[in-house]
Amino acid sequence: MLDLYNIGKNIEVQKQQLLTAIVQAKQDGLGNEEIIDNIREALPDVMVSYAETVLKQIDFRAKLSRQVIEFNLEFLFQVIYESVIAGTNDEEILSICAEHCTLNQYEFARYALEYIHLNRMPSQWEQNNVYHKMIEIVNISPIESLFEYIESIKNIYLKQIGYEVVQENLYNLFLINKETSYFTDLANKSRDKCIKNYCYRTAVLVARATGKPLDLKLTDDGSILLNEPKYLDRNTGANEITTSQKLTMLQAGKLLVDTLEDFNINAKYIDAKNGPTFNRIRVKLGRGVSYKKVEDIGNDLVQQLGEELGLKFAPMVSVVPGGVVFDIPRLDRQFAYFRDHFTFDSEPDIHSVSIPGGVDVDGTSVKFHSIVTT
Repeated sequence: MLDLYNIGKNIEVQKQQLLTAIVQAKQDGLGNEEIIDNIREALPDVMVSYAETVLKQIDFRAKLSRQVIEFNLEFLFQVIYESVIAGTNDEEILSICAEHCTLNQYEFARYALEYIHLNRMPSQWEQNNVYHKMIEIVNISPIESLFEYIESIKNIYLKQIGYEVVQENLYNLFLINKETSYFTDLANKSRDKCIKNYCYRTAVLVARATGKPLDLKLTDDGSILLNEPKYLDRNTGANEITTSQKLTMLQAGKLLVDTLEDFNINAKYIDAKNGPTFNRIRVKLGRGVSYKKVEDIGNDLVQQLGEELGLKFAPMVSVVPGGVVFDIPRLDRQFAYFRDHFTFDSEPDIHSVSIPGGVDVDGTSVKFHSIVTT
């Protein structure tokens, strides 16, 4: 119980005595609400207000005086990743980090959370669950509800599942002769640029099929470039819906070179390649231009080209023979399936085991070979 019986009448004396009583109450383990309730019952409002201010100051000092730990960042990332997989919500993770980490590590935790949500590979169970959820949505609700659900998903792999469901449903709508305006209206209702692009592409298909000219080279905000499809048969129509891109790789490469020039980095565009998970742009730096200078402006490129190239994080920059490459993660990442790159038609060589390592930017499977000796 907070001792308030010996508080004097002089206001300054009252404050000093109340401060002493509050400090003693905190040391005795009383909570802030219990302290305020006791003061409110015994003292006027002005003293209650003073007590609230004192408690805030005490809590603030306690936070500043707490011991913080300098964690290894790899360890911190792993702990956060395991917590996300276990289902711990972001608010609880950040609250714990705020209590035990330095300010710099707290900022690292925030970015780590965003990165994990965006890039982690979901389990097969989670992928199946999301897929069935999407099918359930389109079966009982308008397709716009599916758009909203996909927009709420952060993970790029789960979004890709959603994009495939969207493409399938748009193509089915195309086959049942929905009007052009139906698909343009759908595009305007979605905030997701990939979905907008699919809707506009379907609108072009309908326009061509009905013989009605339609100029949809740009979206309503002028950011998505479209090329009218050349084929309308059932087998290729679905592919036509998916192939439109915001920028061609040539345009992206030239835009990157122009932006480097703005930072006084002379460079020449060489080529670009589409990989299943990222696009690679290769440039040749001018004479006397240090690679380190290019490496240091990664965050500036996000700020300058994030909208045009879909950059959420600084691109990976590395040196290759004859140039420098910028690896830009794709927003519409593709899965590389084991069955597409490995077969078991021939008798395996038990003395040389090939372990699949993935697919490179050219779409070529990468294998690791192990020699087995007896």
